[in-house]
Amino acid sequence: MPHFIDLFQEVLRKKKNHMREMINRDLTSSLQNRFKELFHHHWHPLPKTQSPDAHIFAVDGSGGLRQYSTGALLYVARAFGISNHGKTFRVLDADIFLARGGEEEIRKYLTLKVEYMELLAAIQSLKLTESPSYILIDGSLYGRAMHLVKEAAAEGDRDFPLHYMETYCNLIEECRQKGVIPIGISKDSRAEFFRNKILDWICIEKLEHLKGIIEPEDLRALRYCLKNLDEKPHHALARFSRLKEKYGEVLDCFEDLLDEYRRGMSDFQVIKNHAQTPGYTTPIELGPARPNAIRRFRAMRDNPERYLRLRFRNTLADMREQENDLLKYGVTVLKQVVNFPTVVSFHLLMDTRDTPIRVDIPSWVIGLNHHMGEFEGSQFLEEKVDAVTTIIEVLKRGYAGLRNYNVWLSAADERVRLKRRDIDEIYEPLLSRELGLTLIHSRRYRRVKYP
Repeated sequence: MPHFIDLFQEVLRKKKNHMREMINRDLTSSLQNRFKELFHHHWHPLPKTQSPDAHIFAVDGSGGLRQYSTGALLYVARAFGISNHGKTFRVLDADIFLARGGEEEIRKYLTLKVEYMELLAAIQSLKLTESPSYILIDGSLYGRAMHLVKEAAAEGDRDFPLHYMETYCNLIEECRQKGVIPIGISKDSRAEFFRNKILDWICIEKLEHLKGIIEPEDLRALRYCLKNLDEKPHHALARFSRLKEKYGEVLDCFEDLLDEYRRGMSDFQVIKNHAQTPGYTTPIELGPARPNAIRRFRAMRDNPERYLRLRFRNTLADMREQENDLLKYGVTVLKQVVNFPTVVSFHLLMDTRDTPIRVDIPSWVIGLNHHMGEFEGSQFLEEKVDAVTTIIEVLKRGYAGLRNYNVWLSAADERVRLKRRDIDEIYEPLLSRELGLTLIHSRRYRRVKYP
């Protein structure tokens, strides 16, 4: 079997400097000093309080897809929940479906199915005689709340995203009522909210400094450049170029800021570059932040029926006789989504040799009562730093070193992980025998299963 090692070595020789720079990427030099000051202001040592004795429940999920020569697809989605008191839950769903849409839409559908299984397992834990004190969920609570609520690609199950969001909202609300704290833990995250918030502070300082140096109208133009950098980068940068021609080197610092915003350095990389001791970042409250998310939540809040008619057109066409019932149900779910609590998020580094983890909790956990439909953007919660120390102690208790970021989530992951051969050698043979059909895969994954 060819391994292409020689070709890979050639690429390494040509690109090693670029690769090294990308891996060890750091800030633009002109921003370094102020950024470091603000970073250390928002970096806190790990608390040294007593580890609480708590009932902890952890849940993780996994899933897989197979496509057949007829165009039909099989999904298997499952979740496993385990508590530190020895209780376990298993949840599984599977189906064969037809889909309109590309691979990305189909993958999103599977992702929702897996996360839905996790939600069901978490809800089961709340029915225990002794409810857990904490529910650990693999992944971001904020990311789940930001899922685009639109019809799924699977025919016959297009309204599933509404059922998903209803279940998610119900889980978080039931946790609130029972005093259970849900915690989302992400060991891999491309989030940039912490880095961007520090850059926002630097930007405010720069704009303040430029008052009286450049004309008020041009100051407004700079704000326009920042506001539209994500959605209209060409227009924003073109407008800035005209300002730079007018003011020259006075705007060098602002040019560095624009470049930094667009570089895409993750919070994890920032922490690895600057953290000298274990610790955690100042909590940040997150609502809809990007312009398209803000517009989406406003649309769901202001005219939910119109939103449904736009985002669930095929669903409504498929369910013409139940259209009114679907619209009524959908409006109810969208109101729940709009009233979903804002999420408080921070990064936690247990060991400087390790990578950080991202931690998400609903804002009501630390005494806030804000909702996604009324809160936009993000804000540092400097006065709430001490409010997250108990949660950090719970996570410290589950930390088992560089190879095991959380013993409970790792245990759930080991039991739920769906491997390729599990589908090939267990689920598909059972499906083939039960249906009495020969399963022929699409050419991308050609393997015949005989009944």
